Amino acid sequence: MSQELLEIYKKCNNEDIVMKLVMECAPLLSGLRAANIINITRKEFMALKRILRGTEITFYLVAACGDKLSMILYRESVMRSYMLQPKVKKLLKKVGYPDDDSIYELLYRFSLKYNNFMEGKGEFPHEMGLFLGYPVEDVLGYIDNDGKNFLAIGYWKVYKNKREKTMLFKKFEEAKEVMITLISYGLNIKEVINIFSSQRNALEI
Repeated sequence: MSQELLEIYKKCNNEDIVMKLVMECAPLLSGLRAANIINITRKEFMALKRILRGTEITFYLVAACGDKLSMILYRESVMRSYMLQPKVKKLLKKVGYPDDDSIYELLYRFSLKYNNFMEGKGEFPHEMGLFLGYPVEDVLGYIDNDGKNFLAIGYWKVYKNKREKTMLFKKFEEAKEVMITLISYGLNIKEVINIFSSQRNALEI
């Protein structure tokens, strides 16, 4: 992030759910990723619901601990297309998921495994990367190498196609910077999301 944008961010209220969304979920908000995970308070969740209302983005509660909530934010059509890929389904089946085409059922199963881990009753579900739209080869690489021997690290650990992934991470950062700039100009977050959605839809025509 450039020094100028870093200064803009510092001037903002870091507890603001809008800035938290941009800093943690810009790749999703911009349409470059299918999903992101975000940890928020119950109060922030109420604001989050208002922000996402009327957009293509929905959410699923993965875990709750007191006032803290872990949410997966995602575009349903994009996530469904990704999760139904044969190689994704094959890996999910390998780690214990049913052969089910329901996104909600898969998310429910994942949340059970995640909560078991949080309670000390099971191992960390490394397939989380699939639910966040990571490339299958990198999720497999992470599992097979126990998180070691990666080629690069950014938004996730890269095990194949280093150059391609590094360029993608750069696009994620660029999207974040554009969003911070637009918000500093006075646009609200829903307007920013819609701008990116309009651009993406125009490119797909």
